[in-house]
Amino acid sequence: MVRVGTIAFVLGSVGLSSPIFAMGYDSLACPELGERRVGYFVNNGFCDPAKKDAKDCKPIAADSEVALPEADRTQVQMIVKVELRKSCPAK
Repeated sequence: MVRVGTIAFVLGSVGLSSPIFAMGYDSLACPELGERRVGYFVNNGFCDPAKKDAKDCKPIAADSEVALPEADRTQVQMIVKVELRKSCPAK
């Protein structure tokens, strides 16, 4: 079995940037970026803003990012950077 740390080391040693999962964000359109960003929150117990009747979940607020696990928070931050670079509508 190959360990994730080993994969990251090998990929890093051949010049690929980390984290591996962020490599496709630049190819996504603004709506897709927004869906991915919101998905990280929904997977961590936050309400989906598209579902107005959501119950038993936390609303996504300006400071909600800090409540995410570090790996998810990193992905959200990278998505936000791409959204800003692409001048996507405010989130």
